[in-house]
Amino acid sequence: MKNPNSLILLTKISKNYHRGNETVHALQEVDLSIERGDFIAFMGASGSGKSTLLNVIGGLDQCSSGSYLLNGVEVSKVPEKKWIYLRRQWFGYVFQSFHLIPTLTVKENIELPLLFAGKQKLQDKIHNTLVEIGLDHRMNHLPSQLSGGEMQRTAIARAVVHNPPILIADEPTGNLDSENATMIFRLFQTLNQKHNITILCATHDPALAKQCSRIVLMKDGTMWEE
Repeated sequence: MKNPNSLILLTKISKNYHRGNETVHALQEVDLSIERGDFIAFMGASGSGKSTLLNVIGGLDQCSSGSYLLNGVEVSKVPEKKWIYLRRQWFGYVFQSFHLIPTLTVKENIELPLLFAGKQKLQDKIHNTLVEIGLDHRMNHLPSQLSGGEMQRTAIARAVVHNPPILIADEPTGNLDSENATMIFRLFQTLNQKHNITILCATHDPALAKQCSRIVLMKDGTMWEE
């Protein structure tokens, strides 16, 4: 049953793309309630709609039809200018390919969201975040000097340094070995349990998905919960 007071409430969300004369139904009337503090794994084959759904939830893409309530406010059709504010207020993003700026140090990469938000005097917050992810000893290193796991931890720190209520993670362990993938999920569990961050994570790994509080399965733009 849907909870009208959910942090996120999706009702009949569809997303269609046009490829020449073909219409691709990336999402087909998806219904989903997400509560504060949920840690949800989205699973499915490539092309199942996982990334599209996360992009719609995170305001990186707009649905074709349906209702999207974020903290009780309808946001399915808000303009991009408003989404810029909503993204900064509500979301942190972690991607498979890290997306670190190669010419900036670990510390400087983590500082970016704070600079964009006009918050330039939060050095204690940056330091505490570095300590929590275990990279305070690497703060002055460039991304090229880091391992894959260290790069992804830097990306996670950058995503959460401004205290977003929701973390969107799209295949965050896709470029990592099993040891580093496990480490990243342990970090997610800490963020979820210690800071009550709602985490929405697309993954292909069933063992990692089982560490989440909920598992959502997707196929051909449709979804159901395990």
